[in-house]
This record gives sequence, structure tokens and C-alpha cells, in this order.
Amino acid sequence: MKGMTVNAWSAEAYNTTDFDQSVTNLRGLNATWVTFTVFWFMDNSSDNRIQQRLDLYSASDSSLIHAVEKAHQIGMMVVLKPMVDVADGSWRGTISPTNWTLWFQNYRYFVDYYANISQMNNVEMLVVGTELRSSQSLTSNWRSVISEVRARFSGNITYAANWDSYGTGSIAFWDALDYVGVDAYFPLTNSYNPTETQLKNAWSYCTTSGYVGRNWTQEIYTTYLQTGKKVVFTEIGYTSQNGTNMQPYNWNPSGVLDLQEQADCYQAAIEAFMGRSWFLGWFWWTWETNPNAGGSLDKDYPPQNKPAQDILNQYYHDPQNIAVTDLECAEILTEAHSPYVNVTAANQGTQIETFNLTVFANSTLIHSETLTLIPAANQTITFLWNLTGFAKGKYILNASIPPLALETNTSDNSLQVTVTFTLQGDINGDMTVDIYDAVLLAGSFMKSVGDPKYNPNADINGDGIVDIYDAILLATNYGKSVT
Repeated sequence: MKGMTVNAWSAEAYNTTDFDQSVTNLRGLNATWVTFTVFWFMDNSSDNRIQQRLDLYSASDSSLIHAVEKAHQIGMMVVLKPMVDVADGSWRGTISPTNWTLWFQNYRYFVDYYANISQMNNVEMLVVGTELRSSQSLTSNWRSVISEVRARFSGNITYAANWDSYGTGSIAFWDALDYVGVDAYFPLTNSYNPTETQLKNAWSYCTTSGYVGRNWTQEIYTTYLQTGKKVVFTEIGYTSQNGTNMQPYNWNPSGVLDLQEQADCYQAAIEAFMGRSWFLGWFWWTWETNPNAGGSLDKDYPPQNKPAQDILNQYYHDPQNIAVTDLECAEILTEAHSPYVNVTAANQGTQIETFNLTVFANSTLIHSETLTLIPAANQTITFLWNLTGFAKGKYILNASIPPLALETNTSDNSLQVTVTFTLQGDINGDMTVDIYDAVLLAGSFMKSVGDPKYNPNADINGDGIVDIYDAILLATNYGKSVT
């Protein structure tokens, strides 16, 4: 997920020409996902009510629907993220309503409202809650929230947990969701001037005071293993200030402009997680509805018109992207003929790549080859699979290329086909030569390559025509089975 979070700081901000241009600019970075937030409010941290406040910055329904439609129009997938803010400035993670039962009743109404809007407008994913840390122990209430959303919305759902409270010890309802969502404002180093390498390494060994030695990457991976749910960074972001890496959640860590530290933090986070099969992607905080936001003097979170935007542009355009695009082998194999295997690899990235392609038959390596491809090129290799020593049976052929260092899309790095190694004459591959195979041969008798009725499995001797010689070979094994 090459994502970004867009916020509307007024009721109609999503329904402006500025927004249209801004989200189009975002799409130009090759961002494929966008989160739209919509805020409702508690008056204070003990309030049981959750209310739409158009006088503050609750997005109007019409503006929100316009945003969704515009994003879909330009080819983006949409996440809707209903969020609770507290009007007096308190953090949502420490709310303490006087009556949790009543609060959850109001919260379910709030989230159900946007589940209905999401369903009616083909939204792809819904976030059912964000950073509501003080409520997370109320598991049964959250399961009710999730159940009601499922009844209204058919897309994927997640919860956006704060970086310090996302593990299974804090949340016991990940099993009811599709993904583990983390608002990933993890402290990294103890330096106001870290290198990009130090920032990347800090994801595996934090050096920030109070968190020294924490391996954030491993802890996130452990949550994936414990839940069986892939992880998405529902939020991640850095201000353009000195020391932002030490407290990414702090909107004003030093007050000193530092565009490069923001860019380096972006690059480190991308390189630390790209290519991991259990990690889905990033939704950066934040992209403004004003296309001219950010810029060289801005100290806030938006990457717009800053070096951090250039980092996103580089990585979101997949500088490295290798794919296995085709794998071909005869479906039925016999000891009479070792088959040829054809594998096609393609360089779908933007730079020359050298990589290793391997092909396994079940767990046995049958071919390995190093290829070098220029961008947009593909190459098909052909090799003879020597069946000597292989037992008869079903085999899964797996052609694969290891993920490259900067590759974000690894879903197409492997391809599989299933083949059957059996007796000569077993045309249908059921491990027995019998009347059913004779019938198949008769259906292709005297048909040659190019004829619609030609069956290559019935051409037992591989001479391009199904004839009496194939019938004789079938008769040789008639009545025999693989044991």
C-alpha cells in the first residue's frame, strides 16, 4: 500500500478545486491509496457524547463523498478513517468517559454512520478506531463495534493502534479484524543530527533515551506472528524539524527547521520495511488539501514541496521491481521424455538489475540462473528437466526471484504450476492407465499439432500426431498403476 493520509481542517475542505489539485498531485507520486479522515468531537475527556461539529473541522457528508469519488476517478483506493478528537485539546488516547457503556453506544452510532457511507461509495477499507488506548481493554465493546461494522460494510477493516499499545497484550480483538494497524510514531535515535543509516538501524535497535535497545521491527513482526494478520502503518510521519526522529509524535520537538531530517526519516522507514511479506505499506501523516502546503520554510508534518516528497516519488515509482511473468511445462510427464521448462522474468523497475532465478520441483532445485535485464525488458529461459531419480507423483514447480533491496511489490516474484509425473499412457494423470485414457486417445486419434482436437498428453511419443504408435505405447502399460 503506497498510501497517504489527507485531512480536511474545515467542513468543506474536501470539496474544493484546491483539494482536487492536491490529491491529483499525490496521485502523481504514484501513491495508490489515500486515507480520508473525518472527525467528530467530545467536549472534554470525560464526555460521553460524540458529535459532528461542522463549526470545527468535521467534514460534511457531501465533501467527504466528493473526496472519495475524486480519488476513485484518478485511480486511487480509499481508506475512510473516522476519528474522535477532544474539543478541549485532550488526547483521544487518555479519554475517561463517565459512562463507558453510553460512550460506546454513541461511538457505535458514529462508526456505523461512516460504515454505511463507505459501503454506498465503494470505499476499499475502513478504520474502526484510532488511538483510543484507554478503551482498548474493553474487548467485548470493541467486538460489538466491529460486528456492527461488518454487518454494514463489506470491505477490509482495521484498527489504528498507537505505537506504544498495539501488541496482543494491549489489544485482544485483532482476530476480528483484517489487518493490524499501527500509528507508527516510534522513537528512533538520541541524536539531533542522525545519518540515514543510523535512522534505519534504529528500527532494529532504538537509541532514544527511555527506549534504548528496543527492536521495533521485531516487535511488530512478533505481533504479526501472534495474530496471523499482516501489518499496515495506518499513520507514520515526521515534522520538518531537528529531532523529529526522537519524538515523531511531537508536532514541535525543537522548533528548528530541518527538511533533511524529515526526508531521511522517510527513507529509513521505507527501506526498513519494504519487501517484507508481512508488511502491507505506509499511510503518511499528512498531505494537506492545499496543493501549495509545505515548502522550504514549513516545519510541520506535510512532505509536500519538500525533500521528503522527492523520497516518496522515488520509492513509490518502484525503482526496483522484478517479476516472474510466465512458467510453462507439460502437464503430464513420463519417463519416456524429459520435459522442457520455460520461465520468463521481467524487469518492471527503472534501473538495470542483476538477479538470481531459481526453479524448484517441490523441495528439489532443478535450475538456477543469473540474469541481467535493463528496464522494461524480459527474458525467457528454457531448460531440460532431467527426471532421473524423481519418483512418480505430483510436483509443484516454483520459479522465484529473491526480493531486491528496494523492491516494494514482491507479490509477483514467484510463480507456480502443478505437473504430474506418471506412467507412459496415463493421459488424464490419475496414476492409472485404463479405459479412460484409451477414450481420450481415441478422441484425438489422427489429430496433429494445430488441430483443435489434438491432445498433447495423448501424443505419447511426442511426434506431433496421435496415431497407432501412441496406442501401442498406451497398451504396453494398460492396467498398470503407480504404487
